[in-house]
Amino acid sequence: MSSKRVQEKLIAFLFVFSLLVRLLILVTVPTPALDDSAQIYLRAAHLLMDGKGFSDPSFPVYNPPLYPVFIAMCLSLLGDNQVSVKIVQAVVDSLTVVLIYFAMKEIFDIETALLSAGIFSLYPFSAYLTISIASEPLFTFFLSGVVLSIVYAVRSTKVSHYCVTGILLGFATLTRGTTQFVPLMYPVMLILLGRRGRDSIICYAAFCLTFVLVILPWTVRNYV
Repeated sequence: MSSKRVQEKLIAFLFVFSLLVRLLILVTVPTPALDDSAQIYLRAAHLLMDGKGFSDPSFPVYNPPLYPVFIAMCLSLLGDNQVSVKIVQAVVDSLTVVLIYFAMKEIFDIETALLSAGIFSLYPFSAYLTISIASEPLFTFFLSGVVLSIVYAVRSTKVSHYCVTGILLGFATLTRGTTQFVPLMYPVMLILLGRRGRDSIICYAAFCLTFVLVILPWTVRNYV
């Protein structure tokens, strides 16, 4: 059996195992109470579903918009029930396991990748958050994508990879604002890796430009 075939089976196993763990928690663990943030997310999602959108002044300015959009899509497509959101979050969090596997495989080796993905698939706090109305599962998915994309970008020095990294970071920031200052730290990483010169500047500019373009509509909306 080829190594590629083995890797595909490992990835499929990690995804299915992680998904089953999260679905098992969904049907066995009592539903968490809705905290203030969860209620804000749900109200914002219903504003979108009612067609009021982001222009409605009651849409919270201090909460990034992507998670309410995610909730609204789940409720609209799969039924106006929080269970639909939680099932999709279980799928998203299981996909995060796959991203962790690829990132750790690129940075270290297959053994480390399997260990890291396996630990995350069983990590209780991550699994528990998938049955809550919380932005962490979606944010972790995008953040894991950012890490993997950065690895590819630094190794290939292709502008397209930096653009993908900027887009993913923009999505992560629109889910939780904690990553908004990452572009300011990116040059430090490039310098430490010995990436200097015109090509690095172009790549960094592409990264910043795509990041800004993703978050710009929400920034303008809040300013106006």
